[in-house]
Amino acid sequence: MADIAKKMLLVVCGFLPVIISGGAAYYFAVSRDFDLLSYAIGTALGVAANAVKVVLLDRSVKKTLTLDAAHAPNYARLQALLRFVITAAAPLLCALIPFISNAGLYGAIFAVATYHLAAYSTKLFIKNDQ
Repeated sequence: MADIAKKMLLVVCGFLPVIISGGAAYYFAVSRDFDLLSYAIGTALGVAANAVKVVLLDRSVKKTLTLDAAHAPNYARLQALLRFVITAAAPLLCALIPFISNAGLYGAIFAVATYHLAAYSTKLFIKNDQ
């Protein structure tokens, strides 16, 4: 795995306690009806989806660079579509699993949304060694 992918994976995983802390703060400050366990499960599913997307992105870039000019664009598009499906799968799983409440769905949506934030902020949070 490339160094930048490892750094991005660390940033993605670093968002897990931040998002769960935000849910806990909401639970204690605003609403005791908020299902914190479902929220944590949804957040963990979203962060796991982000981790899978980072690994797939790294492999996709490496593979695309080795393909010829005719096949590389199609492969890149297919991989982007696969990452999009994974993005939709985490909140969908939270919506379909009966014991996860709406709070889990919110947690998954917040966690999946941090993928782009992690991509743009990787160089800010972790010092570049180059």
